[in-house]
Amino acid sequence: MNKLVTFLINKEMTIEASFLLISLCMFYILYLKRRLGKEITKRHLPLVSLKLIDNIKDEKYGFYLLNESDFAIKDINFIDTKAAISDSGFKQILLIKIKNVEFLKPKGEIRLDYEVFDDGGISLPQVTNKIIPHLINESFSVQVGYSTLEGRKLIATLAKKGKLFYLDKVEERKD
Repeated sequence: MNKLVTFLINKEMTIEASFLLISLCMFYILYLKRRLGKEITKRHLPLVSLKLIDNIKDEKYGFYLLNESDFAIKDINFIDTKAAISDSGFKQILLIKIKNVEFLKPKGEIRLDYEVFDDGGISLPQVTNKIIPHLINESFSVQVGYSTLEGRKLIATLAKKGKLFYLDKVEERKD
């Protein structure tokens, strides 16, 4: 009788342990499924970045937009960017207006045309050609709106810290 009770208790514990193990496996499978869904969504999201070449003697001097994804993007527009420039101890707020780009192929890059304005909206063509070396050590952010070929509208915020831009966030555009 004692052996029968011991056998039944061990069998019951084995069933409970198996049930617990199966439950944990199911939760882990759900976690992996959710994570896979996020990765798939991320891969369908075209990512952009900016590059700043500050050597005036370099023929590639200027701002560049890079499409770092495997998807083409179109209807690329930039929200006017304010940058605080310190020159000779004086701080000046300048507005950088980057011209729109129609299309950028996957893994492509394009040099951006831009104009610089003072905070009153007056164009500063003499500053436009010489502003990039002054932007190297300044922190600011650029917002880039773009669409996928399927019509998905996105807006990316690229923040500049030090000499590099990094992707701060990407959101669906509501317009």
